[in-house]
Amino acid sequence: MTAVVAAVLIGLLTDMAVALEEPAYTVIENRGDYEIRHYEPYIVAEFEFAAASERSAGGNAFRVLAAYIFGDNSERKKMAMTAPVETSLALPSTADTARVVEGNRYVYSFVMERRYTQETLPEPLDPRIHIRERPARYVAALRYSGSGGESRYRRHRNKLALLLRADRLSTASGYSFARYDSPWTPPGQRRNEVLVDIDWREQRASTSR
Repeated sequence: MTAVVAAVLIGLLTDMAVALEEPAYTVIENRGDYEIRHYEPYIVAEFEFAAASERSAGGNAFRVLAAYIFGDNSERKKMAMTAPVETSLALPSTADTARVVEGNRYVYSFVMERRYTQETLPEPLDPRIHIRERPARYVAALRYSGSGGESRYRRHRNKLALLLRADRLSTASGYSFARYDSPWTPPGQRRNEVLVDIDWREQRASTSR
């Protein structure tokens, strides 16, 4: 067991007894199976990787980002663990269209503490880590418990997609998977979520006509 992994395990065990900081959001509507939320801007540290599945490389992605918040940064500063840990499929940009990629490309993200800005966050020493700001946005969120496996995520992602289609809500991003709990949390008590940006203002405008 490496020092980084040991530190993460100790930190997670400690954090189980306290509430982890999360991005600030307001629930706009509760639609039974899912919520419409408005998120305030927040900052994430991202690591993108190629893999046949999220599970096959997710552990390495976690270690890379955990090393950053546990001191592998320009200030050798230890930062607090937050929630959730997010995973999503990377959406190709114009610059990516010519590159050859084997399997899927995933983006693994740690939410940064609210007290930091992009200017005050320590710089990652690992060049594969990128600091980005998520803008204020409207999000559809479907919560479920149980294991955090990719197959369960895909089933709930498909469920949310059907619900949004039935409610005539357009998505504005790819879907992401959010984990809020440590591996030691009993599966029945875990909080997992499927998240996707939506065109909420556009939908509200069309229904008010």
